[in-house]
Amino acid sequence: MVGRGREFSDEELDMVMESAAGRQILHMIHYTAVGDGPAVRGYLRDFARRAGADELMIAPVGSTRERVHGSLEVLRKAWSD
Repeated sequence: MVGRGREFSDEELDMVMESAAGRQILHMIHYTAVGDGPAVRGYLRDFARRAGADELMIAPVGSTRERVHGSLEVLRKAWSD
C-alpha cells in the first residue's frame, strides 16, 4: 500500500507509520484473524457476532501475491466447511 515492495530502514518505517497512510494501515489491522482455517473461521464468526454484522469485508495481507492467494484459499476452505 505505502511502499509498493520497497525496503524501509527503521527510521523510514517510523515516519511512514506516523503518516496519515500509516495510521490508516494501523487502523485496518486493529482486528486480525491469524491461524489455521478453523481458528480464523471462529475468530471471524465471533467478530461478526460482537459487531452485529451480517457480512464482513476482509483485507488479506501477504508479502507476495501467492501468500495473499494462499490466505484466501485457507479462508475459502474453512468458511465452506
